[in-house]
Amino acid sequence: MKVQVKDKFVETFTRHHFLQSLAAPQSEWPLLVSQADKEMQNAKSHLREAKQLSEHQKNNMLQLNSVVVQGSILYQAHVDSLKEKLHTLEELLEEVRVTQKTLSESGAGAGVVSKDMENQSAELEKLLHESRKELLRAEHHKTQLEMEAASLRATLQQLHFTLDEDEELMDATCLRRMQKVISDMEELSDVLCHAVNSNTVVVEFPPRPCLAQPSTGVNTTEANVSCHNADIGRDLILKVTMTFKEDGLGYLRLHSMESNIDSFSVDDLWKEHCENGTGSLPQLVARVKARWFSHMPLLAEINYLRCRYAIDWIQKENILRVIVGKGGGIVCTLEIPPAYPHQGQVTLSSIMGVSDTVQVDNLKPLTGLRLQDWVQYLEETFGKP
Repeated sequence: MKVQVKDKFVETFTRHHFLQSLAAPQSEWPLLVSQADKEMQNAKSHLREAKQLSEHQKNNMLQLNSVVVQGSILYQAHVDSLKEKLHTLEELLEEVRVTQKTLSESGAGAGVVSKDMENQSAELEKLLHESRKELLRAEHHKTQLEMEAASLRATLQQLHFTLDEDEELMDATCLRRMQKVISDMEELSDVLCHAVNSNTVVVEFPPRPCLAQPSTGVNTTEANVSCHNADIGRDLILKVTMTFKEDGLGYLRLHSMESNIDSFSVDDLWKEHCENGTGSLPQLVARVKARWFSHMPLLAEINYLRCRYAIDWIQKENILRVIVGKGGGIVCTLEIPPAYPHQGQVTLSSIMGVSDTVQVDNLKPLTGLRLQDWVQYLEETFGKP
């Protein structure tokens, strides 16, 4: 029932937004954050407070139930003690009466003794009467505690049922929404999606085939053997973690996006998506995919070179340092164009560890100007480290 009421509430205000838009020019269309959203947020805030209060009441009831149970145990012990006391008093009273009867029948000196026995008998009867009243009060309190404990258990059971039912409904709703998000992205963007939880999805972009082909003159078999342990294929699988949050109207909105590859940033795409508020999620995934396919050839080439040469890729500066020469004493810096390998050529910007007679402008590979060509040429020129 609660879910139907909530869905009806969202549907009504969504229709209200739509009718507002139809009745006004586009420049005056209501924004996402409106009075309806604020009311929904307030309602959700009240719901959270009610849940917290319910949890607090549940904990208090658990503590109170424990106290009631302990009190019931103590009263039961008190009742048992009173019953033993009553039994003892009844036995004493019976003994006094038997003794009094015996003395009365004997006759000699019976007057004084009989008077004392009557006094003792009266005191015992008074104690017996008070003990019976105390026993009745104890049994009454014990019954009240048992009834209170039963009422607490029933209330706790209802609280458990309500909270569990609400959590199950919320989990089911979040799961349905996340499944819809995953289905849309997989259908329209040709990617693999995995739900981590009700708010997080990992989008997996598989690598394109034939990424890192060695340059002319490089033994392909040798390169494959050298790179076998590097597991290039695994490194070239992009995984983007998307975290969602529910907005004021109950819809999932992208809250953050993070790449598993340090050299591949998606922050600007996510910020643009959030700031503009335009474009669907599959369109955003398609943009990430296009950038990834553009970035993969460079990453594949870097991974291939790491298997064979001593290099240091500084991705933020778009440079690649190549360590060559005996003992690794020579460091060559290559500049990589931002659009490489689709546009531009790699250039040698500086060399450290060589004599002044070596001119940077005079160094250039003959076979091509790709990264692999440059790195192979520099190692052949100055020697392996």
